[in-house]
Amino acid sequence: MFNKKGGVELSLNFIVVLIISLVLFGFGIKFSYDLVTGVQGFQAKHEARVQQELENLVCESSDQVCLPFINAEVRRGERTIFGLKIVNTKGTEDDFTIDVSSSSSCFLPTSALPDVCLKAVPIYNADPFLIEAKSSESKLIGFNILKDAAQHGTYIFNVVVKDSSGTQHGPKHKIYIKIP
Repeated sequence: MFNKKGGVELSLNFIVVLIISLVLFGFGIKFSYDLVTGVQGFQAKHEARVQQELENLVCESSDQVCLPFINAEVRRGERTIFGLKIVNTKGTEDDFTIDVSSSSSCFLPTSALPDVCLKAVPIYNADPFLIEAKSSESKLIGFNILKDAAQHGTYIFNVVVKDSSGTQHGPKHKIYIKIP
């Protein structure tokens, strides 16, 4: 017959091994979680630095206004963001404003109505901002492509930066947004 004492020992050994394996499994999960979150933190920390370095490589040091990336392909209902670098080349601090307007020449199908360019809505801060003398500032210009944008094609937007006197600062830039 079966030894009852051996059966209890076997059950206790099984429970102890089960508890130890669950603890080790928990440590493995915790280690994996810490590893993944560490990589994500590292990526987020260095992504902004890489973006800044790319802008510095694309923008000349003598540019008053630099828009390093001017093209984007965006689907309906999505958003895109462009970076704009403004350098105050004056000897004094000054207020600057950004103006984003729809170009009068949108490359769209000929059946499109003129107001179809308003289906790509620019999102930016139009308030004046101060830039110290001989320094620069980076600003974001976003575009929200409405879900009901019936026409596909390329939307063209003009980006103009003006100083406090209303004079255009640097060249006018164009942003091209293609909606497939």
